[in-house]
Amino acid sequence: MQTIINNNERKFLVQSQGFGNQKDIFCNLKDIPTILNTEFEKNEEFKVFEYWNRKLTRCSKKHLNEMFEANQINFRIGKPLYKIYKFSFTGRQAGAIGKTRKINYSVKDKSQKEAELQLYKHFEHITDLKLKI
Repeated sequence: MQTIINNNERKFLVQSQGFGNQKDIFCNLKDIPTILNTEFEKNEEFKVFEYWNRKLTRCSKKHLNEMFEANQINFRIGKPLYKIYKFSFTGRQAGAIGKTRKINYSVKDKSQKEAELQLYKHFEHITDLKLKI
């Protein structure tokens, strides 16, 4: 794979680990997601090094994820990013008989839309749905 390196941005080395064909790819931060999706298998081990002052410094997954977030790159290494959404609404549990009541409920999901869909699976007669911040 060929990458075009912008020398005004940080430079990284993405390196495969293990035996056999080892891949060493230099790139910028914005190219890392493309490289990991195209050049590497799903469970293939890799390490990412930052190239600075003619030295390679290993980057942790946490540090890379923070850099992706800071540079508004929609990519995450490791576990998918889940957020806890807290809802307040009037309703009742699915299948329950009786009056509706005020309910506070938290859902852990990737997006607000998917969290709301989970909510509608567990509860019925939902009114006054509000997202708490």
